[in-house]
Amino acid sequence: MSVGPYRPPQFLAEELKPHVQGRGDEQLLFTAPQGGPLRVRNFRQRFFAPAVVKAGLGHFKVTPHKLRHTAASLAIASGADINVVQHGAAARRGAASGPCRPIGGRPPPQPGATL
Repeated sequence: MSVGPYRPPQFLAEELKPHVQGRGDEQLLFTAPQGGPLRVRNFRQRFFAPAVVKAGLGHFKVTPHKLRHTAASLAIASGADINVVQHGAAARRGAASGPCRPIGGRPPPQPGATL
């Protein structure tokens, strides 16, 4: 897992502004309990998995990866441009190295289209 700069969308940047003011460029914003970088394995074991169980969703075996797919599916079903959804998911996982194409070679659905 790498630690590096992240440029959040404008709405999130506004929300985070009070939390980043006065911090140096090298200081982490989201840290582990001891102050170091968050590690995916530790985060999932210590925080994510217990939250899933507490929410009564343990039997679904929810993972961050499954949530990402669910979010993409819901966005597309709500009329989001598949290219935008596809590019956003690729950018978050660091795989946006080439042009994004519609899945299956189909053109993106029109906003509000029934899928």
